[in-house]
Amino acid sequence: MRRMLTVISLALVIACGPAVDQPAESTVNLTAPDGYAVQCATNFIRTVPHYCVYTGVGVTFTSGTVDNTCRSVDWVTTASIPSSTKVVNLIQRITVGQGNAVATRQLNVSYFNSTTCNVSFIQSSTVNVIREQTAQAAGPLGQMNIAQDVILVNGLMYYLAQSADGSSNHAIAWQLLGYYD
Repeated sequence: MRRMLTVISLALVIACGPAVDQPAESTVNLTAPDGYAVQCATNFIRTVPHYCVYTGVGVTFTSGTVDNTCRSVDWVTTASIPSSTKVVNLIQRITVGQGNAVATRQLNVSYFNSTTCNVSFIQSSTVNVIREQTAQAAGPLGQMNIAQDVILVNGLMYYLAQSADGSSNHAIAWQLLGYYD
């Protein structure tokens, strides 16, 4: 019994004992274990090492183009984030629009580690498929919001938004939640 109490006491001392010396951390001046302690951009605050979360007022979406062409978004300029940003954390909003005819509507959005949107360098892809049950002359059929991390190439996010059904009423937009540096 005495040996069991000693083991339990030792476990409590280890679990509740004094912390190992680590750099002081706060949500304003957080220092990573690797010594990284760079300030976040305006309207962002560091919550964990190497990540800055958006703290600005309002929800702003940046619109993309759906035209089956490789395109880029310059988050460094659009959101005033550092050019050293490696990954953006965002909400991807995919809106599938009507085609004014009964059909299956589909929008594919893919992200790439390549300036040419080469399929060999695809990071991720999202497909939103909705059935237009009756012909609708105007308006969206449905919308999907997905949290997404996208690797930047020289500060740019490369994407390809493809309409698989010929409708020109689809839309893509993003809201920046934060960035990894």
